[in-house]
Amino acid sequence: MADFQAIIINRLLTLYEKRKQSWKSDTKSRVVRLIVEKEPLFKNYAHSSQSYLFRDDVEKDVAALEDAELIIVTKDKNTGLLKNIDLNLKTIDKAYDFVKRTSLNDTLENEKRIVEALLEDNKEFVVLKGFLESIFNLIINHKSRDRYYKSIDELTLTVQIISSIIKQDEDIFLRVFSKKKFNDSKLVEKKEAKIMQIFNEFGDKTYESFSDLLEDHNIVKNKGSAVAKQGLLFKINNQTIDLDLLGEEFYFSIEMLLKMRIEAVRKTKVITVENLTTFYSFKDNDAVILYLGGFHNSAKRELIRKIYNFNPNLVFYHFGDIDCGGIEILLDLRNKTGIDFKPLLMGIEQLEKYKTECQPLTKNDRKRLKNLLTTNSAAEFRDTIYFMLEHNIKLEQESIE
Repeated sequence: MADFQAIIINRLLTLYEKRKQSWKSDTKSRVVRLIVEKEPLFKNYAHSSQSYLFRDDVEKDVAALEDAELIIVTKDKNTGLLKNIDLNLKTIDKAYDFVKRTSLNDTLENEKRIVEALLEDNKEFVVLKGFLESIFNLIINHKSRDRYYKSIDELTLTVQIISSIIKQDEDIFLRVFSKKKFNDSKLVEKKEAKIMQIFNEFGDKTYESFSDLLEDHNIVKNKGSAVAKQGLLFKINNQTIDLDLLGEEFYFSIEMLLKMRIEAVRKTKVITVENLTTFYSFKDNDAVILYLGGFHNSAKRELIRKIYNFNPNLVFYHFGDIDCGGIEILLDLRNKTGIDFKPLLMGIEQLEKYKTECQPLTKNDRKRLKNLLTTNSAAEFRDTIYFMLEHNIKLEQESIE
C-alpha cells in the first residue's frame, strides 16, 4: 500500500506547511501530529466495525514509514493500537523526496521570485506596488496569504486583471474587456470581490461599488450616459434642443454627445450633483445642473468639457455627500477634467445645521478620512475632516434642503 504511505506523508506535510507559516523559529517543541482516533485517513482503522480487515495493512504501512525514519509513532499502552503519528522534522527533506513534493522552502523561494517579478513589472501602479510589497513581507515573515490567494496562479491572474483595469484608457464594456483580455467574458465579474478588496486596501482611493471602480477606469457595464437640466441650448444632427423650453432633464448617450454642438449656455455656473434623488429635486435658477452618479464616466466628462470649452468663464461646483466618497469624487473630477470644481454645501456649516440627520462613521470611513488628511489635493477639506472625525459623523446630500 505504497499509495497510502504517500497519502500519510502528504497529509503530514500539508499540516507542516500550514503551521510553519506561523512559526517564528524551529524548536524542539514543534510537533506536526495526526491523532489516529480523530484523523479521517484512519476511519477504517479506528472507527469501523470491520476495522480488523484493515488494521494489518495500515500498521504495515505505518511501520514502513517509521523504519524509513519519516515518522514517529506512539501506540496506546493498553490496546497496542496506533495512537499518534508525528512527522519526523529531522528528516523533513527526506519526506519531501519520498512523495516527490517540492519543499516548503523551495516553494517559498519560487513564490518570492514570482512576486518580485510581478512587483518589478507593476511598480508604477500604487495599488499593485502596495499589494505586492505587502505580499512579499508576508512571505519572508512566514505569514499566511490565504486571504489574498490560495495559489501562485491565482495571485498572478489577479495582478494581471488589476493591471489591465488600470491601463484601460478608452471606454469599453465590461464583458468585452474581459473577453478581449482573458478570453472569458465573465472572468472579471467573478473576481469582483478580490479586485475590490485589493483596490480599497492598497489604493489611494476607496470605492463604494464595483461599478464605481470600473467606471473610474473607463470600463462600463452598460452604455455610458450623462444627464442635464436647464440652461443649455444645443444641436444634435441639426435638431435644436432648448432645455429651458423642454423643462425636463435630458439624457445624453455618448454617441449623442460626440455629435452635440452647444449653441448657448444661459447660466453663469455649472453644478454637478452626486445622487439622482437630489438631482431631481435640486434647484438653482442660475446653474446648469448635471447628474454625476458617483465617479464620472467618459460621457459625463465629454459633456463637462463641451460646456467648459464653450465658456471657460463659468464657475463649476460639485455638490456631493459630506463623506470620504463625496470628497474623493470631487478630487477625481478636478483631476480628470482639469477644471477647478469648487465644493458646494459640503462643509462644517452643513454638518452642524443637519447634525440630527448625520450618520456615524464606520471603521473604514475613519481610515479613508485619515488617508485624505495626508493628501495635498484634499488640503481644503482638512478642517471638515477633523470635524467629522472628532464628532464621528458624515452626511448624505439628500438630508440637505
